[in-house]
Amino acid sequence: MTVVLDDSFWQQKYGKLTPCQMAAELKRLAGNIQLSKFKKNKWKKKPRAPAKDRRKRKHESTFKVLEKARAS
Repeated sequence: MTVVLDDSFWQQKYGKLTPCQMAAELKRLAGNIQLSKFKKNKWKKKPRAPAKDRRKRKHESTFKVLEKARAS
């Protein structure tokens, strides 16, 4: 806020307030804030991919594939 308003404004408006008055003023200002505008998005975990059935997967080593290709 100091970019928009200079120090003299803050001194005139809040400089003469006691700590109790300042606390009451801050509570009043905070009561006007709509917190729903500042609500954070909750991070949702992605669902886990289903486990692959390892019995169906036919893995063959690269060495064996290359040997078959050389033999042909």
